Amino acid sequence: MTRHDEKQVSTLNHLVSSTLSGCIARLVLHPIDTVKSRLQVQITNPELLNKLKTPLLFEGASSSLQSAEINATYRSTFHAVKMILQYEGLRGFYKGLGASLIFTGPANTLYLTSYEFCKNYLSKNYFAEGKNVALTHLISGFFAESISCIFWVPHDILKERLQIQRSNQVSLSKLIKIIQQDGLLQLYKGYFITLGSFGPFSAIYFLSYEKCKNFFIQQQQHNYNNHYSILHGRDSKSFTEIKEELMEDNNNNPVILPFSTVLFCGGISAGFSSFCTLPLDVIKTRFQVQRRMQQQQSLKMATEENIMYYKNFFDAVYKISKYEGYTAFWKGLTSRVLYAAPNSALIMALCKLITIFLN
Repeated sequence: MTRHDEKQVSTLNHLVSSTLSGCIARLVLHPIDTVKSRLQVQITNPELLNKLKTPLLFEGASSSLQSAEINATYRSTFHAVKMILQYEGLRGFYKGLGASLIFTGPANTLYLTSYEFCKNYLSKNYFAEGKNVALTHLISGFFAESISCIFWVPHDILKERLQIQRSNQVSLSKLIKIIQQDGLLQLYKGYFITLGSFGPFSAIYFLSYEKCKNFFIQQQQHNYNNHYSILHGRDSKSFTEIKEELMEDNNNNPVILPFSTVLFCGGISAGFSSFCTLPLDVIKTRFQVQRRMQQQQSLKMATEENIMYYKNFFDAVYKISKYEGYTAFWKGLTSRVLYAAPNSALIMALCKLITIFLN
């Protein structure tokens, strides 16, 4: 096999591994994401509730559901899980999964490959010799999000509009109806608000992930160096000679972290990033569903009084803080961390594992 063929196989393996890892993580963790979306779009402020017929920003409530569930407010993540399971069954947790899987594969592939491309490009051309490593990871993470948003934006809008419906009649026809009513180009109106939420998330995530990963790599190399010194002895060779041999050996045989370590690095980094950017995620979710909210008769009064209509990012910050309080920006914290941490952990660990297996 020629070098060109090896490169093609390596690229193909990376594409397959990134696609599979994204889809597997989505299948496992979609229920938690559904709970997070439900929590973020419901209204809990008593003063504002008096002006609304229902505390819920959703569409398509089915008569097959009891009125108590339709008008219920989730008190917490675990209460939401209990209510969905009781009134909608397991199927309720997987609303929007079909729409999600359509975009997850290509989005995750573009996300990981564009990050590596940007990181390598910056390292070779602008930040050589290990300079500004943190800045490289921050820029690369944001760049990866900006490129992959080509798929993530319609993915999020379609998925979340289906997830927030408390109806047992969610199907492919519902998805097609949303696309027909809004149009494909209309779905991309949320590009910048999505990037404003996930751009900082990805920047912080990759910076944290690389720092965490490098820490464990250095620990393994340190242990290996000590083992090497014991086997070969420090007296037989100078420190400089041993160091050169170690560097050459590390270049020929790069450190491969265990699956559990990559899992830990991905999880802890995503959890931290989720916490830092949750207010941005709440605003993004509100924007992505507000066009549907305006069409609901139950929210007609609120729309007329401009309480729930956000003109732009700053208007959303102002109205949410004024009418719902600053605590509204932290809705769904538990469910978001419970989703983002294992999701990113699985994607990174499975991607590495599948790539090694294919190679």
